[in-house]
Amino acid sequence: MSGLRAFLLGLLALSCSAADLDLPIATGEWPPFVSQKLPGHGPVAQLVSAVCAEMQIKPRFIFTSWPLAERMVERGQVFAAFPYTMTPDRHQRFDFSASLFDTRSVLFYDRQHYASPPVINTLDELRSYQVGAIYGEWYVDELQRAKVPLDMGNAYEQSLAKLLAGRVDLVPMSDRLGRYYIANHFASQASRFGAISHLQAPNPITNHLLVSRQYSGAKARLAAFNAAMARLQQRGELEALLKAAGL
Repeated sequence: MSGLRAFLLGLLALSCSAADLDLPIATGEWPPFVSQKLPGHGPVAQLVSAVCAEMQIKPRFIFTSWPLAERMVERGQVFAAFPYTMTPDRHQRFDFSASLFDTRSVLFYDRQHYASPPVINTLDELRSYQVGAIYGEWYVDELQRAKVPLDMGNAYEQSLAKLLAGRVDLVPMSDRLGRYYIANHFASQASRFGAISHLQAPNPITNHLLVSRQYSGAKARLAAFNAAMARLQQRGELEALLKAAGL
């Protein structure tokens, strides 16, 4: 019996060790940065994987919607989600890693609808436009508080289609993200899309792991993640990863 007990305890210890090395991290569709359809789930997922490898752990990516990913982090169902932009509301509920990479946010418009680019200098002026917004994006709360008319949706290509159909006037989006969707869904109409600076965007925008305050050992994990990323930076490996990915 003692031998069986030792065997079972050994299996339990192995199971716990394996679970400890398997870190659940939520993410979603945000090509060309991260996607289930991209090799290695995209360059940002590869970057997170490289940092985790430096920590000697393995990430378990869970693809879901952005609002659900945020709720999973808040409930402690996952260690973190990525990539997320810092906002005052999120700072109250989550911790953040050091910045993974930068993006630039713009407002896309239809050149057939506007003879010249719209000129928007204040939030008050933005209230005159119908804005196609995506659930879970960093700017939504700010624009809602400013009473900017929003047409909400779940898919980036839908918002761009609404723009061409005249249902919305402007679509806020990462410049590279927008260009990716235009090239892959609206190639024949690409010349219709123009872009202006995003009024509310602190360009460049930093993107981070959104880290749970409820997940067991999260603070220690976050410190280890930041330390591992700093080591990759010191060795020049992080810069090489970002450069190879065009980030």
